[in-house]
Amino acid sequence: MRSLFLKIFLSFWVAMLLIGGATVFLALRTDPVAAEKARLEKRYAHFAEELVTLYEEKGQMALAARLHEVEQKRKISLFLLKNGHDLAANRPLPRSIRNLSAAALASGSLQHHQIQHRPFFLGRGFGHRQMMGPAPEPEPGLLFALPVKDAYVLAGRLEPPSPLALLLDPQRLAVRLLLAALIAGAVSYLLARSLTAPIGRLRLAAQELAAGRLTTRVEPQLEATGDEIGDLAHDFNRMAERIEELVTSRERLLRDISHELRSPLTRLSIGLELARRQAGTGAEESLARIEKEAERLNELIGDLITINRIEGLGETEEKETLDLAGLLAEVAADGDFEARSRNCRVLLKGESPLPITASATLLRRAFENVVRNAVRYAPEESVVEIRLAREGKTGLCTITDQGPGVPESELEKIFHPFHRVADARDRQSGGTGLGLAIAARAVHLHGGKISAKNRREGGLEVTISLSLEAA
Repeated sequence: MRSLFLKIFLSFWVAMLLIGGATVFLALRTDPVAAEKARLEKRYAHFAEELVTLYEEKGQMALAARLHEVEQKRKISLFLLKNGHDLAANRPLPRSIRNLSAAALASGSLQHHQIQHRPFFLGRGFGHRQMMGPAPEPEPGLLFALPVKDAYVLAGRLEPPSPLALLLDPQRLAVRLLLAALIAGAVSYLLARSLTAPIGRLRLAAQELAAGRLTTRVEPQLEATGDEIGDLAHDFNRMAERIEELVTSRERLLRDISHELRSPLTRLSIGLELARRQAGTGAEESLARIEKEAERLNELIGDLITINRIEGLGETEEKETLDLAGLLAEVAADGDFEARSRNCRVLLKGESPLPITASATLLRRAFENVVRNAVRYAPEESVVEIRLAREGKTGLCTITDQGPGVPESELEKIFHPFHRVADARDRQSGGTGLGLAIAARAVHLHGGKISAKNRREGGLEVTISLSLEAA
């Protein structure tokens, strides 16, 4: 799972669902009636026997005082009954208490139930309670009756459950937790979205910058958030501005140096011809060497201008529809002409026609540089082979030679400017270290890919893939 949004969202949601699921499972596994009976028996069984003993030894007044003390402390109404009569005071008992007490004596076990109505009121007489209506029922709450020895019964009314207890009622908990899960999912989604959406915009900006669009900036609204992401956006914009300045300065420097060097080279060529006319045959070898080095310097300057121009093109280069197979046929013919001087051949094998929308000048330069590089290192009487094939909507061109190949650690670096696999060999062959770099940039400008690998039979294989719909 690579998405930060999904990691945050699912982590929050799954955690909440697991907690909720465990709570529901435990609640559904619990019998509320049995649990309440066990709680009441544990709390009041011993207390009931204590009240019976107190009544038999010390009488009604002691019992009434003890019950009053407990009622004030525990917020509960208690009645010690025998034969349906309240032993603590001569007061009428609610019908529900009498019925529950009779049921408890008959069954010999604790009885309880919940009531939900309030059909009563009490009035006060002079010094004692008196009824102002029919026998009252207690306020809503839990009624219970616990049988004790010798037909004694301890009856009582617990206060209504608190809002928290009602909230945790197992019978309603599943629905509440389902609603909580939906709310938690929505909150987690909003939280994860708020965290990852700005990161997504930063990522898109970084991709644009990496693709060479140096004017890319993060929108000011993201900078203005005032949090860590806003700080990151601010730093990103500063970095992009600095990179644009450095790249622009470098391109300007290369362009200026390249153009400034052309004038001395032109004068050098003119002076070389004058020297040739004036010098004798003994100076011909030295003058030829000077001419060769001047040509190499001129080629290097031309490559610098070319690579600088390609990097500055972006999407502004004019493109046309052309036949890729026809373009490669022309490149193969030119390469074969040059290869004959080294007693080599350049052969083209592949499909035709393959229409492509591209810049003919840049693509020709890319293929020419790769073919010339292959010819440069091909041994005598060997063949440089160009193969062209269609794979779906992609044109695939492979250029293979039978030369010494390239060390595995250098395969990706050969497309970097001025990279030399072996400095002495490149100087001897006349390479500038820019040919494959120019080819790579021209291919990338058309949305294609270029790669190199060593062949098992020996030699280097360079693969160029281009979209046939619109490069």
